[in-house]
Amino acid sequence: MVLPPGVLWPHPVGVGEKRCRKGSARGGGGASRTHSTPAPEPSPERLSAPRPPGVEITGVLRIQYGRGVSGDHNTYLMVIGDREALAWVLSTQQTAFPAARLGQVSRLAAGDRLFVYTTRGCFRNPTRDRGRVIACATVTAPVTRDDTPVRFGAREYPLRCPLRVTELAPFGSGPVLADLVEALHAFPDPRSWSVRLRRPLVPLDAHDSALLTDLLRPGLAPLDRSLPEYLRRGTPPGTSRPQDPPA
Repeated sequence: MVLPPGVLWPHPVGVGEKRCRKGSARGGGGASRTHSTPAPEPSPERLSAPRPPGVEITGVLRIQYGRGVSGDHNTYLMVIGDREALAWVLSTQQTAFPAARLGQVSRLAAGDRLFVYTTRGCFRNPTRDRGRVIACATVTAPVTRDDTPVRFGAREYPLRCPLRVTELAPFGSGPVLADLVEALHAFPDPRSWSVRLRRPLVPLDAHDSALLTDLLRPGLAPLDRSLPEYLRRGTPPGTSRPQDPPA
């Protein structure tokens, strides 16, 4: 696999500018001038760091962290650690957040992209399962507060956001996030990368979005083909799938 043109693995090399002022010691007028600072050479550690199988460096992209791949919309990793919640998200085409996360999730806007990440423990078998990116959802409207929040277990999630999901990786497939942390800017310290997943949304820059898109897209299938297995595994025996509360 070759990364999209302009994407550097694993980190971009930035070019900075410095502005300095030269003036007379006797109080005379000064002239400002701008000069560019040469880009630093990539360290041997960066060039030799492990990369996903088949990934090649094809160019350099200078990016601003926090901007989505289009430059107009933001991109996030949406962390889901519960199978019932995942089944609800995929089947109802919406997501929900606890009230305590209002400060973060209120930034979501129509057009933002959410890579759906299921944790190792999402299906109650962390020794068997791997944390995977399984879909890319598009936000279709801002977050709103619901007076009758959806509940999973003992927790309620009053903040809702509609999504559009058209494709989904078949169950048990999708890029394994742990194999990619060395290549993702969202995890600057690979030794403690999982700490950054203790939030519902992890911001991704254009580099990370392009990399995940490139790895995820080939394995996606139409939603109606992959969804039934997620619903089957997301519904405990003897129970019905979580539904919206009565209007």
